[in-house]
Amino acid sequence: MSKLISRSVTGIALGGFMTFIALTVLMLNDLNLHVSTIWLYMLGSIILGIYFSLATLLFEHETWSPLTQTIIHFLLSMMIFFTFALSFGWVPFNLIAIL
Repeated sequence: MSKLISRSVTGIALGGFMTFIALTVLMLNDLNLHVSTIWLYMLGSIILGIYFSLATLLFEHETWSPLTQTIIHFLLSMMIFFTFALSFGWVPFNLIAIL
């Protein structure tokens, strides 16, 4: 249980760091966003950070082959990422942007 908490906290920290980088880029380009938009993007970054930190647990499943672990990790990651990226507006909802 402590491993889950530890990895979740690591994910939150990574999500916060990624948000800081994105906000720095926005600030340097002199773009202004509404606070609710920044809050939503930060929430998405934190959730994705938690997911990617916990997703490494798939590679500790010793009965699966490395290929199976990699395929499951890739498919789950794509589903989770695009679910959040499309719903938060990080990626436009069209085929060309998704590919």
